[in-house]
Amino acid sequence: MSNSSIATAPANVTDAIGKSAGKGQSEEGMSLESFLASLAVAAAVFGVEVLIFVLLRTKLQRVYVPRTYLVPEKY
Repeated sequence: MSNSSIATAPANVTDAIGKSAGKGQSEEGMSLESFLASLAVAAAVFGVEVLIFVLLRTKLQRVYVPRTYLVPEKY
């Protein structure tokens, strides 16, 4: 076995981080197009979930009908 296959520990933190230091700050993030696309997908999923709820609410009244009702206070 040769000693060249053994990795050596970095001398300090700067060496350990290397060239990736500040990489998160240099990248701006997502573009406006990708943000709007993800917003459109989220809106579509929300619409489908609301539609499913409205359809199931009429069919599963036992689940969605309240078990108690607010009664007026007696004076």
